[in-house]
Amino acid sequence: MKGRGKGEREAAESMAIQALSYIASDGERLSRFLALTGIGPDEIRSAAAQPGFLIGVLEYLASDEALMIGFAAGAIAAALMTPKTGKQMRRELKRKASDLRDRVDEWTDQAGDFREKAAEFAGKAQDWADAAKERVGPLAKKFRS
Repeated sequence: MKGRGKGEREAAESMAIQALSYIASDGERLSRFLALTGIGPDEIRSAAAQPGFLIGVLEYLASDEALMIGFAAGAIAAALMTPKTGKQMRRELKRKASDLRDRVDEWTDQAGDFREKAAEFAGKAQDWADAAKERVGPLAKKFRS
């Protein structure tokens, strides 16, 4: 989130924490999250303190449409339960919808960046494996004969 204001970063972190709370509020959702991340139930608090964890929570949320819709529905319901005037509510809903669209766009961009980096890493790993094969191949032939 380089180049973003402190307020925007805090808002994104707050949303990620809310998303994690939503995930943790249901045993099945939490079990799936833990299984996919490889984090144990006892490790989730310490993992949450790691720099990339909250981004990972938002990416996880964005990767599952049903999960994201459920989370958004809960957030909208919470907003509707808060006493506000109609004008305030419409303004807040419009702003939250715009923020959500912006965040989904950011997540999509970040996911694309991660995919590119993973593909680049996979290419390098393949190059290393090929180079190792070339070096080890003659030695293996000598041992076989």
